[in-house]
Parts: sequence; C-alpha cells; structure tokens
Amino acid sequence: MSRIPVKTMNSPRRVLNHLAQLMKSVHEQIRARAFQQQHGEGHDLEDWLEAERDVLYSPPCILTETQDEIHLQAGVPCVDAKSLQVDVMPHSITIEGRMLKKKACRGEKIHLREFGQEQLLRQLDLPARINPKYAKATLENGVLNITAKRAPMTLASPIVEEIKSAKQSAA
Repeated sequence: MSRIPVKTMNSPRRVLNHLAQLMKSVHEQIRARAFQQQHGEGHDLEDWLEAERDVLYSPPCILTETQDEIHLQAGVPCVDAKSLQVDVMPHSITIEGRMLKKKACRGEKIHLREFGQEQLLRQLDLPARINPKYAKATLENGVLNITAKRAPMTLASPIVEEIKSAKQSAA
C-alpha cells in the first residue's frame, strides 16, 4: 500500500488558475491528437472524441459518506503512484495522475490497450463539507482510497445570534 500525499487547497483562486491551465493543456493534447488521426471530411466529432479517449482517463469512482467521514474510491489501474496528486477543498476533491504505458515485451503483441490514456483527471463535488486538514489517501492494488473527516455543521453566525437573542427575550 502506497501513501499518497494530499494537498490542501485553501485559495479558490489558485484552484481555478490551476484547473484553467490544466484544461488548456489537456485541450491542446486532444486537439493535436485529433489532428493526427483525421479520418477525412465530416469525421471531426468522431476524431475529437477518439482523441479525448486516448488522452484523458476519468476513473470510475464510488463516493460514500457516514456521519463522520466522506469516503472516495477511484479505480486507477496502471497509474504511476508517484504522479498521483490529490487536491482537497472543503467542497471538492480533484485527482490527477499519469498512466503507465505498457510496452510489448519481446515476442509479445498487444491486441487491446484500454489503459493507454496519458492523463488521469477527475474532479468530484462532495455531498457535505469536509475538513481538508484530515484527508488521507492511499493506493492499493489499483484502487485509490481517500478518507476525509466531515466538517462540523455550523449555523451562519447572524442566524445563531438571532436565535440566541430570541431565546433571551422569550425568557
């Protein structure tokens, strides 16, 4: 089992800038790949979708919650553990990584390669707020497990103050 570093993202601006740069980079990779595999006039959409599948891998996930924690499992086979990056914010988790490319061994011919995508990327909105400080991630047998403690539920301070003053005036 490998422990994966979890990066707490405190600044929404930094997150948005990072995601914008990442999207631009991925878009350029897909565009270049689609251009390489042009199948002729009228196949632009098919070329783009095929290039997107070749470049980007969005892993299947299971997101569950208990009273105290949020659990996320992501299927990330053939991913280089050193390339995995888990970014955590109170409302979302982003997973990034690079796929390992299997090369044919001597005398071996590859007939099917569905894990050939270059980049893994998945961003999930969470059903409840978490405390990013207490998020942990591990990788075992191609499954990334992320556990984060739920943030305590608090009422907005003006509402709390209004309730307190209403109780005091009623007494």
